Formats: sequence, structure tokens, C-alpha cells
Amino acid sequence: MDIEDYIKKIVDNGRIEDMERLSDMLDDTLEMIQEYDKKCYEEYALELYKMAYGSKLNKEMAEKIVHNMKPYGEKWNYNETMRIQQERGLDNVSSSDFYTVLNSRV
Repeated sequence: MDIEDYIKKIVDNGRIEDMERLSDMLDDTLEMIQEYDKKCYEEYALELYKMAYGSKLNKEMAEKIVHNMKPYGEKWNYNETMRIQQERGLDNVSSSDFYTVLNSRV
């Protein structure tokens, strides 16, 4: 058996305490990777995000994207963009998407 087989077996067993321990081990491992290889860490973090949320932006990811925008970054904070969105009656747009798009405009 290798590590992948161990993980599959832990998941198949479905014991919450084992899943929590596995999560702790993954978190510890990713922290070590972040220290030594930031690019690899970012790739794994993005894959975990996609597994958790799919292709939808949540507030945390939207803020990360906006803060990393070059050359300007954030022009309007999340609460300001939510206010603008509500004033315009744009209820059919996700607040995270609206915040990201509004800040991407020059």
C-alpha cells in the first residue's frame, strides 16, 4: 500500500475523527510546502479551493484576486461594492463577482 491507498481507505471508512486528523496532516504539509515552494503551494491551494467551491468565487478568493490585481488593486472595498450592487438592483449577480469585476475596471 502507498499513501494514496491509505487516504482512499480513510475516506472510505468515513470516520470523522480520522478525516479531521487527515485534514490536520494536510494543513501541516501545505504549511511546509508554502515555506519552501510558494508556487507549488499556490497551485495546491487553488486545487483545494476548486474542490471545495467549484468555479464560484467566494468573498475570500475575490478579495485575494483583487488585492493581487496590477497595477491598481482594490479601488472599492467589498461593502462599498455591495452597496452599489443593491442600489442598482443587481440581485442576480453574486456579490463576490460584482466586487471583482468592479475593481478590475480602470
